[in-house]
Amino acid sequence: MPTLRHLVTFLALVAGISMIVIAIVLPTIWSTPAPQPSKLELVKVSLQVLLVVVFGTVASVLLAEFNRKRGQLLESEAEKRKDLETENERRKRQMENLSQYRRDLMKRLAVNYSGCKKCKRLFRARAVSSAGTERLVRASEYDKLMQEVNDVQLDLEEIGRELERADIALPEGETVRGCVRKMEQYLSQLVGEYEQRMPAFHGDPSSWRLSEMPILWDLIRPHSESRIGEEFTQPYYNSIAALKAGNLNCSAGTQKVEGAPNLTAPADQKASFPGR
Repeated sequence: MPTLRHLVTFLALVAGISMIVIAIVLPTIWSTPAPQPSKLELVKVSLQVLLVVVFGTVASVLLAEFNRKRGQLLESEAEKRKDLETENERRKRQMENLSQYRRDLMKRLAVNYSGCKKCKRLFRARAVSSAGTERLVRASEYDKLMQEVNDVQLDLEEIGRELERADIALPEGETVRGCVRKMEQYLSQLVGEYEQRMPAFHGDPSSWRLSEMPILWDLIRPHSESRIGEEFTQPYYNSIAALKAGNLNCSAGTQKVEGAPNLTAPADQKASFPGR
């Protein structure tokens, strides 16, 4: 190291000068008429001064080297603390952003769920009428309500694409995406039937037989006989449960909370629309 090299060079220089001084001064001292004890004392004093200079210089250089290394160590520790604080702050912001996204996503899913539930009720009340033994679907109400269902289906489709993005790294993302996909697919079947049957409506008022629209019939039939509980309602509640559990884990600073309550409905139990 530069400081140590400087120290060695300095000591060699001091030693050389000391030898020169001793070689010149001592013969002069011994040749000067003086009592023997005085000459010895003068030699001792000279050597003591030389040792003080040498050891004082060495001590100063070593102390400077120690302070330099200590300063470097303190700077390194300060940089590590700063990097750690920066990383902790980044993680904190990421967790806050994910928590906010979860809350926003739960609101969107709740709006879509409620919208579908509203359409289910209005289909029963306004869109379907009886003509003898045949039940008919009125075109005007069917068309209006299916536009709302289509909006819900498109938003669920968009949510599914969002959850596939790399910057939305939800630990529970795969579970939520699977639930949302199942909900979207159920409504997609309903929209597909709408696209196929709507042009065939006829009469005054325009209508079509409900018996030839099995997807719509499945939506409005008694809940115990319908697929909607398994393919739409249950996935909705499971996705909400997963997002809530994710926020609990995020608040606790972990990806898993020991002993967290099971918020999902049992797999063998069909969820239901409240007030269907």
